[in-house]
Amino acid sequence: MFRCPLCQRSLEIRETKKEKPYLTCDNCGLQMFVRYRKGIQRLEDLSRNNVSFIDNYIVCHGCRIAVEKCSDNLSDPFFRSSGIYCPVCDELLLKKEAN
Repeated sequence: MFRCPLCQRSLEIRETKKEKPYLTCDNCGLQMFVRYRKGIQRLEDLSRNNVSFIDNYIVCHGCRIAVEKCSDNLSDPFFRSSGIYCPVCDELLLKKEAN
């Protein structure tokens, strides 16, 4: 399951005939198709972690906490994997990609 970025309803991740993921929100009329491997991997990671994005924030649905996506909230890569973590449950919400 994945949350609609507009209304936050749970959406089922479906597959096209070519086995690419897509989402349809019957409430908003939103359709999203993911075409590239990198995007498909991100969608799989996000759906597994039960996380959604709202503007400049990442929402941990388990704790109902919104964390701002900024360099101040990135963890120290020396101690753990670099990314943004939920301050309540300590779940990795967004992994920082290597440049």
